[in-house]
Amino acid sequence: MYQKDFILRMIEMLAELIAGILGLIRKGEFPKAAKALENAYYDFLKEDAAFFRRIPAEKLTDELIGEHNYTNSHLEILAELFHTEAELLYAQGKLADSKVNHFVTAVDTV
Repeated sequence: MYQKDFILRMIEMLAELIAGILGLIRKGEFPKAAKALENAYYDFLKEDAAFFRRIPAEKLTDELIGEHNYTNSHLEILAELFHTEAELLYAQGKLADSKVNHFVTAVDTV
């Protein structure tokens, strides 16, 4: 029960944080959104975004589960952060980069 309550609190915190980041994106406050997103990677997954970008998309899930002991909950958080990052990149006009992040999110949530 304790584990389930902790996970639910983490999901609620993540949802609030993502809503805030998306609000910053809508306002055009891209540097603030990027900083909040980078902090979210570290706060929730204890790694910076660059750590996840270095892992090839087709190996991401297997490597995180097998070598880094990530759980499905971790992967769900990562997928949400990838999606939010793709939204930021799209809003900044970085269409090619945003498509890569959307692809990675789709691969990992399958």
